[in-house]
Amino acid sequence: MKKLLAAAAAASLFSMTSAALGADAQTFKSEFSISLYGLPLAKTSFTTTVAKKRFSIKGAVNSAGVGALFDDTRGYVSVDGQVAGNGVRPASYALTYVSGKKNKSTRLGFSGGSVVSTQNVPPVRRRGEWIEVEAAQLKAVSDPLTGLVVRAASLGETCSRTVRVFDGETRADLILSPLRMGIYATKGYSGPVAECAVRFMPVSGYQKGKKQLEYLRRNKNIRISFAPIGATGLFAPIAARVGTSVGTVSVDAARFEAVN
Repeated sequence: MKKLLAAAAAASLFSMTSAALGADAQTFKSEFSISLYGLPLAKTSFTTTVAKKRFSIKGAVNSAGVGALFDDTRGYVSVDGQVAGNGVRPASYALTYVSGKKNKSTRLGFSGGSVVSTQNVPPVRRRGEWIEVEAAQLKAVSDPLTGLVVRAASLGETCSRTVRVFDGETRADLILSPLRMGIYATKGYSGPVAECAVRFMPVSGYQKGKKQLEYLRRNKNIRISFAPIGATGLFAPIAARVGTSVGTVSVDAARFEAVN
């Protein structure tokens, strides 16, 4: 369920009140459903606020439907940072989740686009042949949420990039490439989307030979569709498809709209 929580978070954006970021702040709400073979596994509810120079994100993920029968998971995430000319940079990232008897939290601090502090409770368990994260690999990186907020000249340019992410344990590259343009309709948004093919490449912070990561690395069936976040000049995921050994997990926006 942890991987499901991460997938939901990576396909979503959130925040605090507009007043906290100034009168020019724009607020957006999004809701996503996560399913397998049409059966609901989890739901998310998020709010995003973007100001001229700052952004802030808050949200929640909860198991639902069939997912709740097997694994009662509740997660909360928050990010804040700066909006720059070439995109967004996180300043802090916090994730807490409860899954059954497991209770974990991760906090990351950033400065100048690099990770400067990491806290995991409980600490990461290093097993087998562990590939350590090197200090140089934590420069010019983002958290899993902010990494998928894209500033581009147009929607069609969102997919040609490599996203360097760190989730508090694993450093990985997400290699995006253009696939096709399409149309998506949901509450608050009806319009074009750019669908990207995604390759997951682990860099460090993992056990060498671990089956789950090797499967993701070889997986050629990961897709993310981007849509504009209002008139902010930023683009974010509105849908995703992740092929797994038991079927394709679908992440779909049930709501994607500006509220002010």
